[in-house]
Amino acid sequence: MSEIIVEIHECEQIADELLAFAVIMARYNGQWVFCRHKERDTYEIHGGHREPDENIDDTARRELTEESGAVRFSLTPVCVYSVIKENRTTCGKLFFAEIADLGVLSPDYEIAEVYFFDDLPDSLTYPDIQPILYEKVQMWLNQTICFGMPTLIELKTPEACAALCRELGLSFVELNMNLPEYQADRLDAWRFLEVANRYGIYFTIHLDENLNPCDFNERVAAAYTETALSAIAAAKQLSVPVLNMHMAPGVHFKLPDRKIFLFEAYKSVYLRKLIAFRDACAEAAGGAGIKICVENCGDFGGKPYIQEGLALLLESPVFAVTFDIGHNAAADIKDEPIVLQYIDRLFHMHIHDAHVKKNHLPLGTGELDVAKYLDLAKTHNCRVVLEVKTVAGLRQSVAWLREKGYM
Repeated sequence: MSEIIVEIHECEQIADELLAFAVIMARYNGQWVFCRHKERDTYEIHGGHREPDENIDDTARRELTEESGAVRFSLTPVCVYSVIKENRTTCGKLFFAEIADLGVLSPDYEIAEVYFFDDLPDSLTYPDIQPILYEKVQMWLNQTICFGMPTLIELKTPEACAALCRELGLSFVELNMNLPEYQADRLDAWRFLEVANRYGIYFTIHLDENLNPCDFNERVAAAYTETALSAIAAAKQLSVPVLNMHMAPGVHFKLPDRKIFLFEAYKSVYLRKLIAFRDACAEAAGGAGIKICVENCGDFGGKPYIQEGLALLLESPVFAVTFDIGHNAAADIKDEPIVLQYIDRLFHMHIHDAHVKKNHLPLGTGELDVAKYLDLAKTHNCRVVLEVKTVAGLRQSVAWLREKGYM
């Protein structure tokens, strides 16, 4: 049998016109997805030949859809590779896909079944090639942070946001429900799923920053709770993994010598309402795998009633923590000890630079030790939103990440 040599290269090291194959290492619900050809009894990574005049990224999307039934997924290039056999060299591009929704395999295609494994299975169709590509993806994942972008006021449609997300090599867009176009009743599932699939990205959701299910007015509190439940229902339709929320500090009375926060003064009422909100959200989320991540807004370190409320929310596995490093900086790093107290519940981060009390600055333009927090994100496998406010600032932040080797 002829020796097979597989070599891994950076994406730009092989000319695009030489790439004849697309191979996709896909993951679904934490397991690796493999397929079996109708004429074989061995397992394969998804992939196939590039059609004439076909973009290699489109090859990957087509092959993954045909061979796994994937309906919605994110797709990220990992590397290119070459295979040398009998003095003949062929080249391909390797991708990683995170599948959100799986449909039914078409009988018109050549795949018989799809299988899910925790690790690389035995009985591979291409045992000299597939283990090397699998190990490359594993190494890449261990070195890679999943970056996303916020909804930007300059971009008026989800299509525009998704196009920029893909152009910059980001993985997701965080839909901001403060904006009218992203209210739960306007999130047309078919439209957003089509956009996600077309651009190879996915969505997270930032709940309305005014969300206050603990308001003492029962009708107001009920409306906010219903808003959150509607967002959870939309998230389930769109396979959104994270909903980000703020904890409202509530109204305060300003006395001559101090502020009195009403949630602190009427803490038992506040906590009772928060528990009811937590339980309603947990029931609505069910087993959908959604995390409702509570973001620090400068209040974690300075308001004991917020700390107590956070602890109660985190009694439910549906709730987790978002760490916003700019808010932490503006609060003189007082939020950070509370976040680190719940480090095993840290799932999401908002990263931006800051200077004194000014934050949401592009990366590399402020005084924060951004690298320290990116290492925290990597260690705890957190998604990271580059939470700057302009297209120019986002481009500048991505350029900084590439320069520093994070992308």
